[in-house]
Amino acid sequence: MRLKLRFILWIVLVFIFSILSLESNNYQEKHFENNGLSYKLRLFNNNIGTKIRLLAFQGGSDSLIAEVQFKYKVLKYELIDINEDGTMDFIFLIKKKSRYSVNEELTLYLYSYNKYGFYALWKASKIGNKLVDFSTLSIDDKSYVKVLDQLKNDSFRICLYKWNVFGLNLFKIEKQNLDSLKAIKELNK
Repeated sequence: MRLKLRFILWIVLVFIFSILSLESNNYQEKHFENNGLSYKLRLFNNNIGTKIRLLAFQGGSDSLIAEVQFKYKVLKYELIDINEDGTMDFIFLIKKKSRYSVNEELTLYLYSYNKYGFYALWKASKIGNKLVDFSTLSIDDKSYVKVLDQLKNDSFRICLYKWNVFGLNLFKIEKQNLDSLKAIKELNK
């Protein structure tokens, strides 16, 4: 019995250390300042999904502020104060199944943080048509999510979405009936 427990414990420890070693070498990081403090947002893609850590950077050392684990891989992320409350927010592009589709589709998750950790502002189940990509945009101290989506006739459009109490609402269709190359160029302007 003791031998069996030791063996199981050994396997669990090997599994934990293998996950930790994957995380320590395979991450993306963005630095930003908010309210006079320096932060790092660090993403670890692993076989479980994506672990996200927010670190405060002061005096040459990092301290963990918040951590969240998604069961989906983050394909892209941007930093912007989307709800214009003075705190940096995080927009994550993920691919997952939703209640609207049996196939995996791209969708956006919006998160923020406070002294208690990360919290979801919005977990989009549907935005526009078929989401292809996104970027962020600030105009006159107003924050927008710029979305490239594909229409049913296989043309593309660029839309601006604005935060509205709880979630993103369509603010403006910038361009429509674009081919894919023009749409990508417009998104990245």
